[in-house]
Amino acid sequence: MDDERRRDRWTAHLDARGVVRSGVVTAIRSWLVALEDPDGDRPRLHSLEDHGPELRPDEENPWVTGQAPAGHVPAGEPCGGRRAASVSTGGGLS
Repeated sequence: MDDERRRDRWTAHLDARGVVRSGVVTAIRSWLVALEDPDGDRPRLHSLEDHGPELRPDEENPWVTGQAPAGHVPAGEPCGGRRAASVSTGGGLS
């Protein structure tokens, strides 16, 4: 995801299709949105936009730790997962 605008479009696109996903998670150098695919894997969409060292990664996030039950997304909250595969995308929705 190139930037915040693209990230917002991706999350709206996923929500409109009922895809189980995290909220926006602060990663080590950027942000990510994790989702649950039909196989139960947890791909992650990373932003290409970086943040500075003043933002600490959300290492306690259930999508990162894998602690939340599959298919469960409380309103406005991310959830955990099984396996996670990182996917960096700058394409797709514009």
